[in-house]
Amino acid sequence: MMLTRPIGRDRRMAFEDSVRLLERLDWSATDMPPSVLAYSPIAWGNPFQSMLYQGLHGSSLLPLPADDIDTTLKLARELRGAAQVVAHLHWLNVVMARTSTRGEAESRLNAFVDKLDEVRALGAEVLWTVHNIVPHESRWPDLEVRLRQAVVERAGRVHAMSSRTRELCLPYFDIPEDKILHVPHPSYAGYYPSWMSRDQARAELGIPAHATVFLTFGRLLPYKGSPELLEAFTRLALERPGQVVLLVAGRMGEDAETQAFYRRAATHTEVLVAEGQAYDEDVMRYYTAADVCAYPYRRSLNSGALALGLTYGRPAVLPEHSGENEPGQSAWAATYDSDDPDGLFGALRDACDRLVTEPARQAARDAVANLSPAHVSARFHDEVRGWLTSRAGAEVS
Repeated sequence: MMLTRPIGRDRRMAFEDSVRLLERLDWSATDMPPSVLAYSPIAWGNPFQSMLYQGLHGSSLLPLPADDIDTTLKLARELRGAAQVVAHLHWLNVVMARTSTRGEAESRLNAFVDKLDEVRALGAEVLWTVHNIVPHESRWPDLEVRLRQAVVERAGRVHAMSSRTRELCLPYFDIPEDKILHVPHPSYAGYYPSWMSRDQARAELGIPAHATVFLTFGRLLPYKGSPELLEAFTRLALERPGQVVLLVAGRMGEDAETQAFYRRAATHTEVLVAEGQAYDEDVMRYYTAADVCAYPYRRSLNSGALALGLTYGRPAVLPEHSGENEPGQSAWAATYDSDDPDGLFGALRDACDRLVTEPARQAARDAVANLSPAHVSARFHDEVRGWLTSRAGAEVS
């Protein structure tokens, strides 16, 4: 018996896996010049890359799981002259992650940029998807900013999912307008199950049928503003006793602030805590039981949790500074000024009064109706292919 394994699961085999994919590719199916997207890092447990790339397999633009800049460099050497290589960078926090000293972090930064220059010298292009402005809990924020500016300078295109990306990044680093490739975050349509009824979800979680339920979902870390949410929700619960519930679902960070929040939330009579990893059926259960999702992030550019909530038709509470706060969303969102001490409380109250309706839920679904993974992936393919084609034409002329 021969044993097999999914490609990309073993990071030690990243280069060999990519070559294996290339060997099985039939370029005769298209008349376009072959190109590969060597993407890194690989985000296991996060479906974003799978959704973004799902329409590219079988096209002339093949995604390859490169894992890191070293694998990308090996691929650029191997494929030089045979295919156009694009180093598609995602989360840059891995470059200086787990460094213990500033000197070590700076050394990692310089080594990464040097290798990126080597990749470009081999004829490869660079594309960066901006997931956040700087890492939410960085030890060396100035070095993270320097890294991002260096990547922008070397990138042919910068993939922005929010129309506010350049505006919100500008205090930290500048992305030239002509480098921006705008393709929004996909919804999660078809990715998670949706068969459970609201009554069943609430019964299984022990939530009263009549309550207005706010959900905060995902790994709890300080930047997500959980303490502020608990303070505002406590005020709302005192104003509307027995009428509101806060459902907190996800793994808790190890930092002192999140642990203090966890201890307070666990003893709050109107707060339910579902701590730990959420499997697909859990995700369905939490979102189906909720009325409104709360995203009181202290800094946010793109939120997969928001896209997930909208996919389930759940309106949102958002700060005005969020990258997701864009015109035309008042039908499904309550926004607030995070500098106003009463802002979040007012938004929760507004949501209770205005967003717990079927028209609000339908508006949330409509907001992502044209953002299915298949649609967004096709758009991403067309935008990247158009850029590479124009780049090749410019070189010829």
